[in-house]
Amino acid sequence: TELKTVAAKPEGPFADVLDHLSRLVLKEQNGRLRDALKNVLSTGACSTGQHDDPWLFQKLCMAGVLAGDSHKSCRFRNDVYRQHIHNLLT
Repeated sequence: TELKTVAAKPEGPFADVLDHLSRLVLKEQNGRLRDALKNVLSTGACSTGQHDDPWLFQKLCMAGVLAGDSHKSCRFRNDVYRQHIHNLLT
């Protein structure tokens, strides 16, 4: 549908929410959040480098970004977030 086509774009209907998410990810100084989100994209696990990060998984779940049973098996809550984070970090 047309909504799926424009949903994750900067000028799309969710621009304010995605802009806020972008600022959170990009302003973080130590890179743990970026690493964890990259790993969710590639492996489905919320980990930073060689370490699992259950605390960061819980934080991202409470923020509505991730869903899943554990930090070892998770996904983005919706495809708009997944696509936006993919575009932001790749």
